[in-house]
This record gives sequence, structure tokens and C-alpha cells, in this order.
Amino acid sequence: MTTLLFAFSNELDFNNFRVPEFWSLCKLFNVQNVVLDQPTDRFPPFIIVRGMSEEDAIKIASREIMLKHVFELWAQAPTFLQAFEQLEKLDDLEFEQKIGKFVNSSQIPDKCSDSNKLSCESENNGQQSALCRLQIIYDVYGSRSLNTDNEKDEQLYKPLIRCLRGRPIIIDLKNPTLKVFIIEDKYSDEFARLQKEGKSKDLNIKNSVSTIIDYNIPHIFIGRHICDGPRYLLKDFNLKTRPYIGTTSMREQLSFICANQGLVRKGSLINDPYCGTMSIGLSCCQFGGYIIGSDFDIRCIRGQADRNIRTNFDKHHLPHPELIIADQSHSPYNIFNSKDKLNKELFDGIICDPPYGF
Repeated sequence: MTTLLFAFSNELDFNNFRVPEFWSLCKLFNVQNVVLDQPTDRFPPFIIVRGMSEEDAIKIASREIMLKHVFELWAQAPTFLQAFEQLEKLDDLEFEQKIGKFVNSSQIPDKCSDSNKLSCESENNGQQSALCRLQIIYDVYGSRSLNTDNEKDEQLYKPLIRCLRGRPIIIDLKNPTLKVFIIEDKYSDEFARLQKEGKSKDLNIKNSVSTIIDYNIPHIFIGRHICDGPRYLLKDFNLKTRPYIGTTSMREQLSFICANQGLVRKGSLINDPYCGTMSIGLSCCQFGGYIIGSDFDIRCIRGQADRNIRTNFDKHHLPHPELIIADQSHSPYNIFNSKDKLNKELFDGIICDPPYGF
């Protein structure tokens, strides 16, 4: 099993749900014997995962709404220099296992432009050899991305190129066979506190690019990109773009978190007893669930003349939910629990707005 790095969004609103959502999805996909290691104590944007296969990580990433990227972790250290030294200490067999399957056996171009050749020079141009199409991405957490000039880019990238053991390499931003991230973590407790109070601009973070190799920054991660999280769903299901919303409609991010915490899967029968405008129902239906919602407020269920709950489902081409006008103090589902009727659980999950729970 490889060591994986899960990189989450920097949003503080729902950061406490990152780990619970992760464990819920592990249960959903039957992923066992997983160990978590968090580099920072509070508001961690990164979680190191051990004992999980890449296939399982891709399954988790397909659902974890707080997740941005998943990486195979190659190195982590307080400084860039120490991180690159860790890569150089890997033996050839271990390094071959990490990148061998991402190197194509193809013909090296006869001419490599100065902008992309880096280490693709060869004594015999055109010979048959293993060619690595590489993309290197530098990302910063806890600060705005730093704009670097070409000279400073070389300071950052050349040590990584040397770590690739002299393999023929070309930079390919469109169709890379190997995508490597260099991540600088500046997401300290102080920054999290100021950001939560809306004072993040008051935090003076030193520009470390000028001393990119020897400046002791909080943390450096280097790893191979595996997959991305489903952050696109937040844009597709944005509350502001829905035809029909109410004053208490749940934010799209929390709705998807609730669906994951409720272990919704294809074919699940889910009940929302206080559905309102059914934000939770949309998220559950997107994950393949079948929704039955009820509410005491007839205005929420009926909607307006030209828009209602079903209009939101039509927008995303999802099947309509079943809607019931009911008071939960006299639940319409109690009949299924009586002794002379069906004596078993009716729903796979009951998901409500916080603070009611799951």
C-alpha cells in the first residue's frame, strides 16, 4: 500500500466534517484497515492516509465533497531542500515502482525546444527510450499563489528533475503522463484564526520564493497526482442558481456532506421528514438515492405558480421525489411499524437538517 495525501479545501465553514465524512465513505465503500495522520493540529487542510489502495482512494474521492486532490505522497519535510533530499535517497527499485508505469516507451523528439527540454537531451537524438511527459504544479495553501519568474521557477523545479534519475523528460502541459505537485503549506493556526475572523489580510506571511531552497517554511509536500474530488458539484448545484429556494434552504456543500454521512448509494430509500425546499433530497438523488420528503408547511411543498421543488430536480435531470404534507408528531409512516402490518425498517436512511441529524 502506498502513502496517500488527501488535500482538502481551505474553507473553514465545514472543516470539522472532513474526517467524519472520510470515515463514512470508508464504511460506504467497505474500505478497512486505514490509518490517518494529520500534520497539523487545528483546521488541517491535509490528511495523510496509510493502508489504502489507489483504487479505493479514487472511490472515496468521487464522493468526498470537501476534497480537492489525492496524491501519492513522495516526500514531506519542513523545507524544499529536505524534501528533495528525501526523493534523492529513494533507491532505484522503489523509485521505479513509483513512476515506471507512467513513463512511455516512445521515440524521443529529434528537436526539443528550450522551453520544454529540461532533461530530454540525449546523445543520440531519435533513439528508442522511455519518455516521461511531465507536468509540475506548484500550489500554496494558506496564502495566495506566488507569481514567480523563470529564474525562480528553475530553482524550484530543477531539483525535482534531478530526482527523476536522468530519465528523458519533456514538459507537456496538455497530455502529461506524470503530474507532480509541489505543495507549500502555510495554513497555520494563526492564519486560520484570522481568516475565520475576516482578518486574514492582517497576517504578514514572508515571501519564501526569494529563498526558495533554504527558507524554513511550515511544510512541503511532493507527490504524484492521482485524482480530484467532486468540487464541480458545488458549482452545478449552487443555491443561487436554483429556480426554487426558500429562506431556510440548506447550502449545497452541507447537503452533499449530509448525503455522504447518511451513506446514500444507488437504490437507497431516503426520507427527509422536514424537507422544506428539499436541498438534501437533491444531493441524495444525485448519488442515486430515491427520496421521500414531507413537511408541515404546505407552501414549501406546493411552491409557486411557475416553480416548485420538482423544478429544481428537472434542472439537473433527476427523477422527481415523492412529497407528502404531514406533521411528524403524527407520522404517516407509523402504520408500517404496527404489529399487524410490515414489521421492519422502511428506509435505508433518514436525513434531516442540522441539528436533527441522521
